[in-house]
Amino acid sequence: MINNNIFIGLTRPFRFLKPERSFYLLVFFLGFQFITQAQNKSHETINADGIFNIEINGNDIFKIKIETSESENIVIKSLNDGEYQNHYAISTKIILGQLNISLNQLPFTTIADDKRNAHKVVAASLSVIIPKDLNVSISSDIASVEAIGDFKNLVVELKSGSCSVDGTADFGTIHSFDGDIIIKTRKADINAKSNNGIISIAQFDVANSFWKLQSINGNITVTKQD
Repeated sequence: MINNNIFIGLTRPFRFLKPERSFYLLVFFLGFQFITQAQNKSHETINADGIFNIEINGNDIFKIKIETSESENIVIKSLNDGEYQNHYAISTKIILGQLNISLNQLPFTTIADDKRNAHKVVAASLSVIIPKDLNVSISSDIASVEAIGDFKNLVVELKSGSCSVDGTADFGTIHSFDGDIIIKTRKADINAKSNNGIISIAQFDVANSFWKLQSINGNITVTKQD
């Protein structure tokens, strides 16, 4: 809905401008207001004290990025776009040391039956920054995942998206159906299998971590960190 107060604030200045300039200024202000309302953003900061596991249910989210930092906080940012962007929101819940993150339809909102598949009505992306050395589990039907940093255990289960990791984990398990798996790490023992893709794995002289990588149709690539 357009805010009528905009017109009140613009009326007086326009008396001293030529009609052409007044028109372009009006278009600019209305366009700016439309852009700011075109996306739904959220930001949440959680103290990580007592949290050991992060579980992300990434269904209906098309892009997930998770990275580690030296901070003791967890920062969650999301961006929703699309026709029903205001019908969805990222929800968080802490249970017994585990932080659960998911995209859910808000109560008391309705969506037409022919648009029930959420990814057709909302384009959601998620960014999560966490402390180092936590257990992380991510699953999604459509998302591609980017993981950066140092994790304790990292588990990623994807149906159609790809997964890229630039970092370390004591144990890493990555499964994809169609998407490629790209790992850049160090000192790793790699077990990789792809039914229909190409596998390329760097050889590590010493291993203090174990990665199990599996894909049906995707390629698997493992390289060494600098």
